[in-house]
Amino acid sequence: MVDMAKKRQLELPAKAENLEKIFDWIEASCAAYDPAKQFMFGMQLVVEELFLNVLNHSAETASADGRVSLTFSPQPNGIMLVFSDDGSPFDPLSEAPEPDTDAAIEDRKIGGLGLKLVREIPSQLSYNRTDWGNQLTLIFNEGE
Repeated sequence: MVDMAKKRQLELPAKAENLEKIFDWIEASCAAYDPAKQFMFGMQLVVEELFLNVLNHSAETASADGRVSLTFSPQPNGIMLVFSDDGSPFDPLSEAPEPDTDAAIEDRKIGGLGLKLVREIPSQLSYNRTDWGNQLTLIFNEGE
């Protein structure tokens, strides 16, 4: 049975200096729910990419009051991690083109590889635009 008491939330300003706090929060969340430890590195990599994209590409979160929110929820076979930001609408599943990884390195466009990782590391990924902002739900499952 999943212990829902292990559900954790974090909300903080979208500022570069908070990336380390987010990493610490993910590590503590995984430590509190032992089955999540196997997903920690992947979660950190995906969240780092999402967080840096918010900082670098979202007009609203470039302001002083931009925020991000994370929710860590144990699931029967893994973890659900919800990453939200109050920035400009952006669906990384449909609005970001797939990078051409078959092209020679000198012929490739800059960018896009981080979002490729975001799409490939979780077992499942979905996007929603809510009243609060962008919301990505990432599922990390055992055996997938």
